[in-house]
Amino acid sequence: MSNTGNKQYALLVQYSASTGLPTGVVKPNVPGDPDYVAPVVDAAGCPFIPITDTHFTINNWTKAPRDGYVDYLVNTGVNEGRVEIGETTSFTESGGDHKISFESTRIGDYNENGTLTEPVAFDAFCFMDGVLVGARASGGRESDFSFTGLSGEVVINVTTNFRGYYGSAYVGAFQTGPDFGNAYFEISFQFQEGGPVVLDKNSQFTAVDFRNYELPVVLRGQNNNPYPLLMTYTLNDGEWIPVDPDDLDNTEWILIPEVVTETIAPGESYERAYSNMRDDIDFFVTLTKA
Repeated sequence: MSNTGNKQYALLVQYSASTGLPTGVVKPNVPGDPDYVAPVVDAAGCPFIPITDTHFTINNWTKAPRDGYVDYLVNTGVNEGRVEIGETTSFTESGGDHKISFESTRIGDYNENGTLTEPVAFDAFCFMDGVLVGARASGGRESDFSFTGLSGEVVINVTTNFRGYYGSAYVGAFQTGPDFGNAYFEISFQFQEGGPVVLDKNSQFTAVDFRNYELPVVLRGQNNNPYPLLMTYTLNDGEWIPVDPDDLDNTEWILIPEVVTETIAPGESYERAYSNMRDDIDFFVTLTKA
């Protein structure tokens, strides 16, 4: 969304009065909530900068045997089309705050005996101005996915998920910022093959396909920097809220993802098992300088 000159708050984050640190409790900032914080004028922090257009790049990086085309539709604009295997498409939409939806081809199904043949399973990662803002997965009957609130320079990479199955597909994505420094973290799942996934200054983005029975995911590591790190954990689940609360029958409803933030102090060791995920949910984690 382009800057309007007003500072707006999408989420309310609870802090401990004794420690000054986030407690992990986050909820949407919506009118009617007793804790609602209204927009305030902030010409310095949020100068009015109209976005004249949004540039999309879509890469189809799927690989055999689960490869296929993806169809896209900009619900808030005019562009739609198909991206074949190995192809890239780019286009521009006027304005900002766009929604783009995808539908993937299905390249397999159950046969007459109920045996699984070869289901489609795609992962999609959305970057806005170089920052990971969403991760989605499609599999079997759940073959469509979308990203919202897109402005500026948008890149969406569609890749193969080799561990998906007919009910759904699972993906966890992890990104570190340029100031990740000497921190070191590992991500592991129960029964994970090949050991934990490493995040350090040499691996600033990685993604993991997992199975539902491998939850929970465990993030552990050490902040070896003289400054704190901010860990933001976003679950592609949350609360649906109306765009127009005064017209609930006719308005569009949007999903406010569940977001947890934690500050990792300088020199602090960190370990957390995230077990609140349903087994059909995708998630992503960003670790940046606080």
